[in-house]
Amino acid sequence: MKDLGEADVILGIRIIRDHGTISLSQSHYIEKVLKRFDLYDSTLVSTPMDCNVKLVANKGEPTINYGLRYTGQPSVLEEYTDASWNSSEEDHASMLRSESSRGKHLGMQRKEGIWTHGRYSVKEYKKLFLTYVKVWSSGHYSKLYVFDKCVLELTKDGDLRLKGRKKHVGWRTGTAGQGVEKLQLLSTGNLVLVDEMGLIKWQSFNFPTDVMLQGQRLDVATQLTSFPRDSNMFYTFEVLRDKIALFVNSGQVKYSYWEYKPAKNQNVNFIRLGLEGLDLFDDNSHKIARIEPERTERTQLLRFLAVGNRTGNLGLYSYSSEKGKFETSFQALNGTCDLPLACKPYGICTFSKACSCIKIATEEENSMGSDCGEEISGEKRRSLCDHEMLELDGVKTVLKNGTRVDNVSKEACEEMCKKDCKCTAAMYSEEGCFIYGIVMGVKQISIRLLNRQNLKHEE
Repeated sequence: MKDLGEADVILGIRIIRDHGTISLSQSHYIEKVLKRFDLYDSTLVSTPMDCNVKLVANKGEPTINYGLRYTGQPSVLEEYTDASWNSSEEDHASMLRSESSRGKHLGMQRKEGIWTHGRYSVKEYKKLFLTYVKVWSSGHYSKLYVFDKCVLELTKDGDLRLKGRKKHVGWRTGTAGQGVEKLQLLSTGNLVLVDEMGLIKWQSFNFPTDVMLQGQRLDVATQLTSFPRDSNMFYTFEVLRDKIALFVNSGQVKYSYWEYKPAKNQNVNFIRLGLEGLDLFDDNSHKIARIEPERTERTQLLRFLAVGNRTGNLGLYSYSSEKGKFETSFQALNGTCDLPLACKPYGICTFSKACSCIKIATEEENSMGSDCGEEISGEKRRSLCDHEMLELDGVKTVLKNGTRVDNVSKEACEEMCKKDCKCTAAMYSEEGCFIYGIVMGVKQISIRLLNRQNLKHEE
């Protein structure tokens, strides 16, 4: 036996190593088959199929280079999917197949493939790609960290598990005893567990993360959640009975910073991302509203919706074949200063989109200090009872649902905040008095309105 070095192609599967990752692709095999039958440069022709199947134009890139990629920590099961989505028919699915129920052999094929019962030892975790956009992750809310390798196991009783060392189960589907026979990745991007009759027993669409795929549905009281790096706050996109909204969450409080309500106060039952927009439906499954890109942005079909983990902005994305990447066709918020975390807490987003810290008078020193980025908790929060207030002119907050009190004066609004140990800010305007438990999303406004942001921070 002779050592030939690192493998490049095995059984028609190309192995690509790049920056600590290993990708498996069948592009080499596909090219070989096409060239063998002299079809590599052939033009597209009609394909006989069921006349009842509705197809749409494919404006994405060819899927010849899609495959599996293994990367480093944390060890989670992540799903990426392909951009061709010509139809939502389940028999056109991309699926996974295991060639061994005991070994470490993991394979992928484009047509009918499955993962059946067994344990699959994976040194690093696997991904499927939508042009390198992650669309679902088992570790979105709770990651499994391992030192060496993790094991993905579809047990004989039908439970899909991700396990670390000493058989610690870091994630599971909870489908034991439901007759699960195989794992499939459908052409819709939905990862499913099905029984021998093909009935879905578990699906990733029921456990959304921060991305919603074309054709996916979100019911009332479900949400997408996005986690900014280096912050204990997080964003949510929520489907409510009277609206859909974006929220920023901090501890026990949360505030909306973007909302969309259907006309005539119609109730929302669920939403679905279509090829041309985000559709809202009522209790009778009638479409009552649509959020769609501007007409100048409608050249490409929508592929997914996402809540950005850095900005918290909501975007609808389509694929640009010219640029070879996904681009936003619609954004809920177009101004930097309209984002809740454009600046750190106790910061003001100015006309120039720069951040200016609110100057706070402290008890320990008789001067104005800067506390940009600090949050109030524990003893500091208790010291806010009956505190003084700092009044700021020419600013407002993008947070929309502070506790509202009507028919009170500005002075009474200030006193209410001073007596409330949980109040860190109050805004007074013609619309009323609004009490807030966090100070963020503050931005400069172009004209001097009656809005007042009154802040106090105790050292």
